Amino acid sequence: MKKYLGTKLVTAKPMTRVEAEVILGKSIKPAKQEYSGEGYLVRYEDGYQSWSPKEVFVKAYKPADNFLDRLIIERDEVQQRLSSLTSALMQEDFQEKVGSKQYYWMQEQRNAMEIYVEVLNKRITHAINNK
Repeated sequence: MKKYLGTKLVTAKPMTRVEAEVILGKSIKPAKQEYSGEGYLVRYEDGYQSWSPKEVFVKAYKPADNFLDRLIIERDEVQQRLSSLTSALMQEDFQEKVGSKQYYWMQEQRNAMEIYVEVLNKRITHAINNK
């Protein structure tokens, strides 16, 4: 099977599994027993509602209520990709694996990403200081 990466915009409210069962009108059995009873009632764009254990929800969703939240998400995603790219470029024999042209362009990409992260950090700092 192919891998797919998706993005969903949801609204959510902190709620225990027991509270969510009342609202949803059904019993919820988490996939793993070790999940705490804490979680979130989640509403999708089409109106469908479900409950997600806190551990799963926090891993999958980031707050995006405002401009600053979205800037932080963008910066964190670019920083993660930059870290992965830098690690790849530092691997022994990596240039031989990808070829000299790709290696050069990947270095150019890393340089651009570093500038991008710097600009995002400046925008975040400015937004925080001018609340």
